[in-house]
Amino acid sequence: MRPVILELEDAHRLDEASQEMLNLLSINTSHYPFFMLITTRYEEDGSRPVFKFEENSHPLKIELKELPEQTLRMLAKDVLDDSVDDKLLRVLLEKTHGNPFFAQQVLYYFQENGLIQRQKAGE
Repeated sequence: MRPVILELEDAHRLDEASQEMLNLLSINTSHYPFFMLITTRYEEDGSRPVFKFEENSHPLKIELKELPEQTLRMLAKDVLDDSVDDKLLRVLLEKTHGNPFFAQQVLYYFQENGLIQRQKAGE
């Protein structure tokens, strides 16, 4: 029997029927080479999405913490190839919650749309 891997991204967006389907997929799979990789984000209120799986399943949760401010500053400096203003860093922290992928995408958006201007020191 060949292993099966099911990857599901952004599962926090699943409707009720899809969540039930995931539960059904988890039933009686302990004797089979079956693996589910599910990625989610926190809900808008900061809570974790809840999934109901069969009791004999053994979910492993890996929680990725937000990037610390100094690390986010270094990421922004790498993307922009320039130093990062404190105001821009605050916007990144507020809008991306320290998520490195989102931070990169926001910075690329700002660059592509001319929303970031370089200033010489002392301006």
